[in-house]
Amino acid sequence: MSTTYQIPHFSILEKFKRDLTRKSKQLKKSQNIPYSSARKITLNELGWEDGYQFQQWYKAQCRLYESIENSEARKARVISSSQSLDASTDYFFFKSFLKICDKTKGITHNKLMTNLSSWVATHAFENAENAFYEIRSTRTFSERGYKQSVVDCFIDSGEVVYLLNNYNDILNWLINWGGHAVIPEDIVPSEKIESENWLGLVNYLLHDFACNVNYLDAVQEYELPPGMEVLMKGNVYVRNEDSWNLVLERSCH
Repeated sequence: MSTTYQIPHFSILEKFKRDLTRKSKQLKKSQNIPYSSARKITLNELGWEDGYQFQQWYKAQCRLYESIENSEARKARVISSSQSLDASTDYFFFKSFLKICDKTKGITHNKLMTNLSSWVATHAFENAENAFYEIRSTRTFSERGYKQSVVDCFIDSGEVVYLLNNYNDILNWLINWGGHAVIPEDIVPSEKIESENWLGLVNYLLHDFACNVNYLDAVQEYELPPGMEVLMKGNVYVRNEDSWNLVLERSCH
């Protein structure tokens, strides 16, 4: 019987392993070389010397992910099915996606999804005809029953949702845990800002972001103003209306 984990790390690791095998088979076929040679080339390109080194890394990653899964700090932030959100508090809803960047970093934060945003402005690209991008702002869920029903929906579908109350919670979720999270709006201004790290984290989560309006590839082909995050995939928006589930692509740091 397979083990069910709350964190996504093991499924990400298994997918990475399957992709490695698939790439090796494709190389074997295209280059007409033995599979063992193709696999070694594929491993070398990803930073491993050979299969043995990869297996040692794989086992070490599994041990690390077990410790994250069993972490009391993580478990303490998981919202239970009987737990209710504070009716008087507004919440930001996010999802942190993780991926394997390389053998040194293992699994880490890749991209961020905001579950609700509002239109701010629409601008035209200076160097393209009939190409526009939109500026949007992350917003909170405020209706009492609505915000609770969103959390309940995730939990009922078997997904984990974290309730984050401080800088360390948010950083751990973003980089180490992944998945859905709700963040009380009032901790952002009330948390004592003592370092650039906290300021940077708040800016990362809440800074207005740029996204495409009229065709998907515009943001990839034309230069956006400095400081604007780029939406690489998501919905086609109706101007001045709220939009759900906007995925902001991030590169591994």
